[in-house]
Amino acid sequence: MLAAAAGRLDQLLRYAEQEKQRLQQAHLTELGGLAATVAHELRNPLNIISMAAVSCPTDVRNDIREQIERADHLIQDLLSYSGEVRLTCQPVHMAELIDNIMTQLRPTAMANSVQISSDIEENLHGYIDRMRTEQILNNLLNNALAMLRGRPDARIHIEACTDKQMLRLRICDNGPGIPAEQKADLFQAFKSRRPGGTGLGLAIVRRLVEAHGGSVALITYPGWNCCFEFYLPTSP
Repeated sequence: MLAAAAGRLDQLLRYAEQEKQRLQQAHLTELGGLAATVAHELRNPLNIISMAAVSCPTDVRNDIREQIERADHLIQDLLSYSGEVRLTCQPVHMAELIDNIMTQLRPTAMANSVQISSDIEENLHGYIDRMRTEQILNNLLNNALAMLRGRPDARIHIEACTDKQMLRLRICDNGPGIPAEQKADLFQAFKSRRPGGTGLGLAIVRRLVEAHGGSVALITYPGWNCCFEFYLPTSP
């Protein structure tokens, strides 16, 4: 009798989890339609404002351009978070991918006196969607850069290696760390916001990592105040 009750409970728990996932997907589908409509309705007036700003004084024009870029960033994040995640996975050389991203970010890092270093396992490959993985890394690295601005001896470190037949990546920094009250809901949309952020960056990271069949977490790592660790596949 006890075994039957335990079996029934297990069945109900599985059903509850399936229903939760179904409702989440339905919510995302609805949100996706809303985001697409908002994006369409906002882009036309943003373009008009951008063209009208050409005749403004330089300082005003620069302020307008900055605000338009922030609005466009929010639109892109809404579309990324709410849209269907479709992956085109293939073997990718990780050192080359990470080196490219570091090259793109280095001017911003140097302008803010942030040192970026990496430790990549030799001949490391992942079976991943290259564009989506770049998006994951850029979101995490831009978060770190934003939190390090104005801090002395600011450093970011990237690690990549194989771990239990998976690709393990870590993005660590010596910034202020994550407040304890934010940790439980860190990957939920709009729960945490870095300066100038949309509140969707980490939620997008989780969606893209999980779409690959991987996982992401904030971990404690000696020598660093903040470290995100995520896993991606190395083979189909």
